Amino acid sequence: MRRFYKLLGIAAIVAAIGLAGCSADDDGEYIPPTYIVIEGLPSFQNGSEGTIRIFSELSNSPINAGIGYSPISDGRISVELSVPHNNLSTSQTKWTGNGSYYIYFMSNVYGSYYPHDGMIYVGNGQEPQKYNINESVITIPYSAFMQYDYREH
Repeated sequence: MRRFYKLLGIAAIVAAIGLAGCSADDDGEYIPPTYIVIEGLPSFQNGSEGTIRIFSELSNSPINAGIGYSPISDGRISVELSVPHNNLSTSQTKWTGNGSYYIYFMSNVYGSYYPHDGMIYVGNGQEPQKYNINESVITIPYSAFMQYDYREH
């Protein structure tokens, strides 16, 4: 029996360490980090890297609410969002928010990110739309994006 309690104690310590870097809401409940997945990317983008940024407002110099970078593989990118550092780079703090945001995608196909090659979520329309981010994994088809250079608006 003593061995059982010892193993139970070790399991509790491992669980506590595993959740130490996670966020909690006001009630202490675990809030998972948010992943944005875009599927159906053109094959020429495979092997390159992409970034996904979320903005609360559009402007010619938008403030990132969340940001992440990831390789593009098999026509798909899956980015774990983090709280931005200096508005352009990721941080160690995982983004665990929710609400309506503009989702902006840029690929680094030619060795650099160019805003004029960026894509923004439009759904089925022709104008940028906010997406209600209310789950830990959001999967969106590439066809729901259109080319958009935020510097021109």
